Amino acid sequence: MKIGALILLFLFVFSYLIIGLNLIKRKLGIETKRRPFLEGRKKIYVGLDILNFFIGMFSFLLVIQFSPGNVFLSSICFFIIPTLSSVLRGVEEWIEYREERRYYVEYFSVSASVLFVIIFYIFVREGFI
Repeated sequence: MKIGALILLFLFVFSYLIIGLNLIKRKLGIETKRRPFLEGRKKIYVGLDILNFFIGMFSFLLVIQFSPGNVFLSSICFFIIPTLSSVLRGVEEWIEYREERRYYVEYFSVSASVLFVIIFYIFVREGFI
């Protein structure tokens, strides 16, 4: 039952993400262009991404040190890095390229991450995982 619940969780969130992203791109006509990490970005955004990475790693190390058996907290630390990175990228897209509306895609991926964390918490609390 535990493996089935985890597979169901992944399928639900990934289908939400894939279907939702395709609908957003098609309906709003958004063309996503993935830029390299350093190329063409302002130094403040690169610095914030690097700071985000170190904060995520530091929080993971703190959780491992002070709460080694807590699966939920250690898993959340792995979601902090990409979620905050998507928020920062969304803010960057909104400030720099507002007319292209690419920030919708970043914020939608943040909503998928938050949904995944909520469902994961429910599964952990109910004992499925």
